[in-house]
Amino acid sequence: MSEDVDYKLVPTPETMVLSNGKRRAALGDFAKAAIDALQAGRFGQGSVERRSRNANAYTRLDVSYESAFPKPAALRGHLLVEFNHSPLRLEPDKRLVAPAARQVGSRRLRRPVRGRVHRPARSLDGKNRGLSAPTLDAAG
Repeated sequence: MSEDVDYKLVPTPETMVLSNGKRRAALGDFAKAAIDALQAGRFGQGSVERRSRNANAYTRLDVSYESAFPKPAALRGHLLVEFNHSPLRLEPDKRLVAPAARQVGSRRLRRPVRGRVHRPARSLDGKNRGLSAPTLDAAG
C-alpha cells in the first residue's frame, strides 16, 4: 500500500521572469530541500529516490520506510510525493476551513485559517478530471 501527496507549486510573477536555467536550479533546490527534510526526519538517509522531468517542473520523490505494523506481502511502506510547478487553470476560491479543522481536532484554533480551494478541472463531458490540493495560509 502506498500513500500519495501531491503539491501544486503555482508560479509567481518573480519566478516567471527567471531564465529557464535559474528557474530549473531553483526548483531543483526546492526538491533537494524537501529530500533533506524527509531524511532528517524519521525516514532516514537513503530513503528517498528522486526523479525530475521538464526542467524540474515535475519532481517525483519515492520515499521508502519500514512500517511499524506487521504487513501482509501485498503491503509495503512507501510514500509518493509529487511537485508540479504549473499555473492554475482557474482562479482559486477562498473558503474558511477552520470549522472543518475544529471537527477533526480537539484544539481550538487561535485565528481562522483560510485556504485556496481549487475547483476541479472538468472535461467536455462534464466529469471531474482532477483537483489540485488546497493551499492554506493564516488569516490575519
